Amino acid sequence: MELAFSALAIAFLVIFFTISFVAFRNASNVGTNLPPGGSGWPVVGETLDFVINPEKFISDRMKKHSLDIFRTNLFGEKIVIICGPNGHKFLFSNEDKHFTAYLPQAMQKLFLSSQPKTDKLYRDSDVKLLRSPGCLKPEALVNYVAGMDSIIQKQLKTHLEGKTEAKIHPFSRSLTLTLACRFFLGIENPERVVKLVGQFDIVTDGIHSLPLNVPGNTRQKREGLL
Repeated sequence: MELAFSALAIAFLVIFFTISFVAFRNASNVGTNLPPGGSGWPVVGETLDFVINPEKFISDRMKKHSLDIFRTNLFGEKIVIICGPNGHKFLFSNEDKHFTAYLPQAMQKLFLSSQPKTDKLYRDSDVKLLRSPGCLKPEALVNYVAGMDSIIQKQLKTHLEGKTEAKIHPFSRSLTLTLACRFFLGIENPERVVKLVGQFDIVTDGIHSLPLNVPGNTRQKREGLL
């Protein structure tokens, strides 16, 4: 009886604090010039809906809130999503003017730095490096065509030949990583590539996770690889 009463009291307190938190958050947003939208549940936000079906998540909120812009809460971060070609053009043409590049907490450890660079010269050099890497220029890709074709043929024969049902997503992921390992990292050992594919899945799952270090969750598994 005492156990049931304690459980009921805890449940009541959780509900009370949840309602209080939501009410306080909504009250703090009154008078601020924010896009339409919502933040969902405390801590998790609207992450679950996004992870289950990202396309439906975006389309539903575009219909509900705005075709151009809406706000949400994903992976522990308050986020504004800009939609449509005009919004994308506005976003990318105003980088460093109205917007500063920022990585969510779950992605920060995967990249060189999570801190925004204040020196515009460094930012410009980073953008040039990312948008025009020498290895992806047409004259450089010519040297890789024969090798890429050979790898693709082997992958098709190994994974798809003679099968009545083809799982394209795992195959395309494995093929992409195999090509990347071969031409970017110089790794040709098939066993090592398979191991990297498995580790890549762990890292990818860790990116799309809440910033909570709970033993055994995807974020902590990812941390173990980095």
